[in-house]
Amino acid sequence: MASALRDDIIDRLQTADLPSEVADLVERALCGDTLDEAPRRYPKRFPRPAPSRAWINRIGVTGFRGVGPTQALDLQPGPGLTIIVGRNGSGKSSFAEALEVALAGSVRRLHHMKTREFRSGWRNAHHGPPSVSVTLSVPGRGGVVVRRTWEDDAEIDAGAADGLDDLGWQDAIRTWRPFLGYDELAGLVAEGPAHVFDAVFPLLGLDELRAGLEHLAGRRRQFAERRKIVKLLLDGFRSRVAASPDARAQALAELLAARKLDLDAIDRLLDAGEDVPAAVVTPESAVVAALAHGLDEVADRLSLVHEPDPGLAIELLAAALRWQQADADCPVCGTGRLDEAWRARTQCVLAEHRAIAAARSRRRELTDWARRLVGPKPQDPSLEPAWNRWSDQPSSPAALARHLRTEFPVWEAAVLAWRAARVEAEAGWGPLVA
Repeated sequence: MASALRDDIIDRLQTADLPSEVADLVERALCGDTLDEAPRRYPKRFPRPAPSRAWINRIGVTGFRGVGPTQALDLQPGPGLTIIVGRNGSGKSSFAEALEVALAGSVRRLHHMKTREFRSGWRNAHHGPPSVSVTLSVPGRGGVVVRRTWEDDAEIDAGAADGLDDLGWQDAIRTWRPFLGYDELAGLVAEGPAHVFDAVFPLLGLDELRAGLEHLAGRRRQFAERRKIVKLLLDGFRSRVAASPDARAQALAELLAARKLDLDAIDRLLDAGEDVPAAVVTPESAVVAALAHGLDEVADRLSLVHEPDPGLAIELLAAALRWQQADADCPVCGTGRLDEAWRARTQCVLAEHRAIAAARSRRRELTDWARRLVGPKPQDPSLEPAWNRWSDQPSSPAALARHLRTEFPVWEAAVLAWRAARVEAEAGWGPLVA
């Protein structure tokens, strides 16, 4: 479409309260573009030639219909309405159709004739080759003569035209055909609204929209078919979602039941995901068993010890052994003898103190290890009671060993049951969102 009408529509699209996608689609349809291609950033504009204004000055007719020898109808050129009256057979319609064929190249009335004889009755049987001419007064150019002539065997729409190109009216005459015979007017009324629409549409200059409207109608049919398919799929999907016990599926079912779908909310729900079952970590049962056994050994070793931390005693005895090289008096009291017998007794005491210190250090290591096995508190509240019991560890080695043996199986069973429930839930949710 290369006209002022197209540009006017594009101007209105740019200021209309429409989604940009809709405006782009209409513009591409009017431009004759493929509707699937990217929209134009800047609409192309077509030059609008200035129309030539003209007034009828004279109509000349020779050998056409009821006119034999050349006859002329002189008019007063200028704006206004000219009415020609006369008795039947005076040539009114002959001059009217002469004007029509001179400018438009055909007479629409003759196209509706059912027999060849009637369609060829436009020639005057008593005169030679027909011709018609129209003299137009064009401001600034004077008189312009449009003439149409025919060979002896030519049809009415095969006449040779002369002078019409000077006006630049070829396209305008076809689009806004300025002729409507009395029989056409009667036919429009008698043949119903659809026929009236088809006739008036081009007269109003809207025929240029037809191709764009057909493009849009075709795209609308495509969308309508897709919408039917999507509706069928969505109805089935709604039923499947509503039947799922998963909490996420129930939330999705509420969103899908809305009259207007909130696509952003649906996307957020689908993208939210769920905690991975493996995120709740439990230690290996063999590790817990080994830790409990180690705590038992430490508890047995320390059960007979009632002394405070022997760290200072170890340092003093080790220093004394380093100082004592041979028999000598005690450097502290000056009376005792630090002989080999004393050295043997002191080494035994030092070894015992070191064994106690090692056992206490081992107890701290095992206790810290037990705390690390607890892991972070899970986010799922259903695991909170079992985790609270599992994480509430006693301080003594013997009690901690009993705690590990009794509470770990409970915690492990709770986690395994939770994981199984999550796997079952994912089995129902996964196919819905795949």
